[in-house]
Amino acid sequence: MPESRRIGIFGGTFNPIHNGHLSACRQVCRKLELQRVYFIPSALPPHKGTRQLAAGHHRLAMIGLALDQDPCLRASDLELKRPGPSFSIDTVRSVKAASDENTCLYFIIGLDAFLSLHTWRSWRQLLAETCMAVMSRPFQEAQSAGDFVKQLETYLCYKLSLAYEYHPEEECFKHPVLMPVYPVEVTPVDVSSSRVRECLRKGLPVETMVPEAVAAYIKNKGLYR
Repeated sequence: MPESRRIGIFGGTFNPIHNGHLSACRQVCRKLELQRVYFIPSALPPHKGTRQLAAGHHRLAMIGLALDQDPCLRASDLELKRPGPSFSIDTVRSVKAASDENTCLYFIIGLDAFLSLHTWRSWRQLLAETCMAVMSRPFQEAQSAGDFVKQLETYLCYKLSLAYEYHPEEECFKHPVLMPVYPVEVTPVDVSSSRVRECLRKGLPVETMVPEAVAAYIKNKGLYR
């Protein structure tokens, strides 16, 4: 049987994409040995407002510029082409349908977003169809790896299913029916999309927070003023 191909799905508004997104994703790639990751900007995020949300084609273009030098990372317009709210279960199923049978999907998500998974549409089906790569909080202070794993275990067992068990030798939570959940500690990068937008509104430079090509694009298109 051919070796499975590991593909990551990294969704979000990316409004705009910044160095923290890139750093965290690359750490997940190394940890889980992913061959490719698709950055998928949402069209209409069901859990976020659309105030100050740049047009989808601008966010997709900025992602493309940010990923230009990394052949393992790709921008995808999958959710931008699909009408209606951007539900993750639909995205996962679309990626699976376009992949061969030996592909194993990893849904890359931050801890805070994951801790609301039980409110998502078809969340159990999502857990049945893709592995989860849950990233630690980017600015968490004084938290050990054990604390992160324990926090994730508490949520999994008390909100999702008591059948989850942590397997330290494989560094993941396993379930008899659902796909594994992998805690991934990431090194903090002090940046956020909201902070980038705030700096832009104030006329402050953002070149240290986003790739140079992205900063130039924002300036040329007059975004986030």
